[in-house]
Order: sequence, then structure tokens, then C-alpha cells
Amino acid sequence: MSLLNVLNAEKRGEKVEVRYNRREVCIVTRCPFCGCGNEVEVNETDYFDWDDGKMAQDAFPYLSADEREMLISGICPTCWDKYFGSDEEPDPDYVDIHGNTFGGDK
Repeated sequence: MSLLNVLNAEKRGEKVEVRYNRREVCIVTRCPFCGCGNEVEVNETDYFDWDDGKMAQDAFPYLSADEREMLISGICPTCWDKYFGSDEEPDPDYVDIHGNTFGGDK
């Protein structure tokens, strides 16, 4: 419920209770291959559990596998597929920000 809706409801004499029981943390990662930045929002309590050693898939079951991988390694989904996760042949023309091709050749 927005603040405006709360204020209008209070003006009408309605009892309004707003609870924010989930505090979010925005984690910013940078892909080590292409350099792109990514943001992943997680619950604050879950973040601290993960920071204390809980496995990402247990701490963040609501995130996709791609989002969890970005938290663990920083690798974006596109680069994950290019370097590790695709059964297709890699693009021979792909060069990352460090000048590396798919095979790591310069």
C-alpha cells in the first residue's frame, strides 16, 4: 500500500496497518568475462545467512540459477553459456573486455 493510500485511508477514518517485514539488499556484481554490471535483490536475512556460509541455493531458493551464479562468481548468464553451459559451439568471434577469445587465446 502506498503512502498516499495510507494517508487517504486515515483521512477517511479507516484503521490502516502497514508492515514491511522484508528488507531487501541489492547486490551488485560485475562479470569477470564481459565486464557487465548486474543487480540482484535478496532478502536481508537471507543475505546474512549466505554471508555466514549457507549455500546460495538454500539461502535464496526464490532466485533463478542464473541469479545465484551471478552472486557466487559474478558471471553473467550470457558468458556462462558462452564459456561453460552451452552444448553449442562457441562464437569464434567473441572477445571479452580483456581481449580473450572463447578458448582464452589472445
